[in-house]
Amino acid sequence: MFRRRLILAFTMIVIAAILFFNIKAKRDRQAALSGSPNILVILVDALRRDHLGAYGYDLPISPNLDELAEDSIVFENAFAQSHSTFLSVPSLFTSLFPLEAAKKTLGFFSLREEVVTLAERLSRAGYLNAAFSVNAFVHPDYGFSQGFNTFFQKNDIVAEELTDEMLSWLEKHPRRPFFIYMHYMDPHSPYTPPEEFRAKFVPQDYRPPRKIISRARCRDLKRLMRVGFEFREEDQAFIKALYDAEIASADRHIGRMLERLRQMDLYDDTVILLLADHGEEFWDHGDLEHGRTLYDEIIRVPLLLKLPASAGRKGERVSDIVELLDVHPTLMELTGLPPTPGIRGKSLLEVDSSEHRWGYAEALGIRTLREDGWKLIDKPDPDQDELYNLKEDPAETRNLIAKHPKIAIKLRSHMVDLTQVEEPPKAEAYKPLDPKTEKRLRALGYID
Repeated sequence: MFRRRLILAFTMIVIAAILFFNIKAKRDRQAALSGSPNILVILVDALRRDHLGAYGYDLPISPNLDELAEDSIVFENAFAQSHSTFLSVPSLFTSLFPLEAAKKTLGFFSLREEVVTLAERLSRAGYLNAAFSVNAFVHPDYGFSQGFNTFFQKNDIVAEELTDEMLSWLEKHPRRPFFIYMHYMDPHSPYTPPEEFRAKFVPQDYRPPRKIISRARCRDLKRLMRVGFEFREEDQAFIKALYDAEIASADRHIGRMLERLRQMDLYDDTVILLLADHGEEFWDHGDLEHGRTLYDEIIRVPLLLKLPASAGRKGERVSDIVELLDVHPTLMELTGLPPTPGIRGKSLLEVDSSEHRWGYAEALGIRTLREDGWKLIDKPDPDQDELYNLKEDPAETRNLIAKHPKIAIKLRSHMVDLTQVEEPPKAEAYKPLDPKTEKRLRALGYID
C-alpha cells in the first residue's frame, strides 16, 4: 500500500512538473512577444508555393525569401480561403469566410463596412498603419482602407517602385509601432518581367509559334486554347519561365526592403509574414491563371511567419493544416490584444496536431473542404462534385465521388456544420461595370 502511494505521489509530482514547465515555457514565449512589435505583412499576388526554394523548387529564383524562411516558421499546408484576390484578402483581413467578409459591389466584391479588420484593431491599440498595393481590387474604393492611416494604391507599377514607396514612408515613421501591408503584383499576369530577369531565366532561343504567346497575357493565351491551339512543352516552359522571372524580380526588392529593416535595427523585433492570396495554374488541370477552380495549385499557398528574435523560434516547419484566416488571431495574440469576437481563425503560434483544422475555401458557385486526407469540391449541381484522396492522388486527377459517396456525404455534412449553409452560393451574373472598375480590370488584363 505504501509503495503504491509512493508511486502515485511520484507520478503526480512528475505530471505537476511537466505542467509547470509547459506553462512556464508558454508564459516565457508570451513575455518574449509581449509589447507592440512592428508588423510587416508581405503578400505576393498569385505566388505558387512550389516555385519557392523554401518549398523545394530547384531554380534559384527566391534567395531572399528562402533566407527569410530560415528565420521563420514555415507552414507546409497553408490554404487561402478563395481563388481570387477580391475574396481571399477580405478573409485575411477579417478572419471570416470570404462571403461573410465581402459583398458584391461595383461589378465584383468589396470589404463590408461593418466587419472589424486587422488594421482597425491595431489602430485602436496605437499602431500607425500603412498599406501599399498594386492590385486594383485592394483599393480604398473597395473598402480596404478601413483602419489604415496611409493607403497607397497605384496600378501598373512593379516591385521596385512599390518597395521605394514603402521605404520612403518608413524613413519618416521609424519609431512608432507600425503595421505595414505590402501587396506585390509581380508575378500576376501578364507575365512581363524586367529585362534583366527575363534574360537570366527565360530561354533566349525560344521561338513562339504564334506571336501572341510572347506577350504572355492569359486572356490571349486562353483565347488560343478556346480555338483548339495546343501548347507544346516548350511553349509552356517559356510561359512558366516568364512567371519565374517575375518572382525573381519581386524577391530582389523584398530582399532590399528586409535589408533596410536590418540597417535600421528593426528587423529582429519585427513580426514578418510572407504569404500569397492564391496560387496560379499552369495547365495542372487544363487551364491557366486563377479565379475559377479550387484545386491545390490555386489555394495551397506559401506562409512564412518570422517572430521577434527574442522568441527563439525559427527554422521550424509545421505540417498541420492552417489557413490565411489564422493570420488575424495570430497578430492579436502577438500584440497582447484580446481576440476579435466572431472570427473563424485560430492562432498560428500554438498549432495543436490533435485539434481539428479543416482547410475550407469558397467562392460563388464552388466551395471545398479537406479532412483526413480527403478533399471535396462542392458545386450547385451535385453531378459536378469532385472527391479526391489526397494521400494517393495529391495532384487531384482521379475523381472518386462515384466510388466513395459516403465520404462525400460526410464531408458535405461537415461543410454545412462549419458554414451553416446548405448549398454553395450560386454564381450570379455580374452587373455592368462602372468605367473606373472597367479601367482597372483592363490594367490587370482581365478584360479586353
